[in-house]
Amino acid sequence: MSERKKPDSSTAQLNELLVVEYAKIPMDDPVEVSDLARRVFAIIDPQSLSPGLVEHAAILELQQLARAICRRRFTEEEAAFENGRLFDFTLQSRYPSAPVEGVEEHLYLPVSAMRPEDFDYNIERLLAESAAKSAHADRLRTERDKRFGKKA
Repeated sequence: MSERKKPDSSTAQLNELLVVEYAKIPMDDPVEVSDLARRVFAIIDPQSLSPGLVEHAAILELQQLARAICRRRFTEEEAAFENGRLFDFTLQSRYPSAPVEGVEEHLYLPVSAMRPEDFDYNIERLLAESAAKSAHADRLRTERDKRFGKKA
């Protein structure tokens, strides 16, 4: 079985660039991940020499990394997760906005800027994720019991 791969140095560099650009955004401002990704891409390719498809692929990856940064908590809270304490009842600094008709991308809003529909959207999303994970765990438990007998 292979070991879990650590991010390579290129991913670490991209994350570092994203964190620097993210830190420039005032905490009370919403974050548009596509804008953050484009800002970092402009740093990586300041003369716009990359072919369009390469730029598009890079921005999609940068958006994924940017979403993770928007959801990130402080280092000690991440360590708490690793130690099984999950979130210790703390909130993320930003959450995705509720979908808006005609707008494809979610903004990442500071909790202080969230509207009731943003709270509702995130509550429902988290509950759905929780239910899906519980169902997955139940199915895995059933498979284990079927193959090895019920655990005492």
